[in-house]
Amino acid sequence: MRKLIALLALGLSAGAFSQITQIGDSYLLRVAYKAKQVIKYDMVSSVSGLSSSPSGSMNITMPMTIKVLDVKSGVSTLQFSMGQPSATSPGKKPMKVPMEGAGTDITVSVDNRNRPVGYSSQQLVGTTFPIKKIKIGETWKATAPMTQTAPVQADMICKFLGMTTISGHKVAKIATTVTGNAKGTGMLYLRAADGSIDSLNLKLSVGNTSQALKMNVKLVRKA
Repeated sequence: MRKLIALLALGLSAGAFSQITQIGDSYLLRVAYKAKQVIKYDMVSSVSGLSSSPSGSMNITMPMTIKVLDVKSGVSTLQFSMGQPSATSPGKKPMKVPMEGAGTDITVSVDNRNRPVGYSSQQLVGTTFPIKKIKIGETWKATAPMTQTAPVQADMICKFLGMTTISGHKVAKIATTVTGNAKGTGMLYLRAADGSIDSLNLKLSVGNTSQALKMNVKLVRKA
């Protein structure tokens, strides 16, 4: 279960808000929250390799709401509300999954590069953004430490693949590669207009090859 908590937290850490501004042939990524902004998501995860499940697999859905409480002098104060995850497995009734922080509100602050200000929970804040503007094909590195109860140190390599349009929204396409105790790959899409996450799809594993806990994570925007 500690591995499962770690993977859920890492799924959260892969995304963040950023404003994508084109400058010549490069792009600048910066946080661009708006006061009183409310964004809602469902994190939908398919997990395999669970010893606690007879089938070894489980589907987990966790609601998450982000409220922007205030924005002052380039520092944004955010309230994360994570709902109780629900899980289903083959032949079993839906059940609740215990997870650190579920059902509580956590307040964090970030600067315009999405770096924590003061004491913040990095696994909720997400990936930090590069200091300089980047070109298509360039990469940057960010570290996403997990909780003390489920310690996983993961380095995340992000590669900017350019801009595209999804369902009428102009978005930045970012490929992610996770290394360290957790390993995986994924794709993150950020809306250019308001900077919010459009979608996230991430495949992760923790553990050795024969006993790895594997998870496919999707972050689905609801509002």
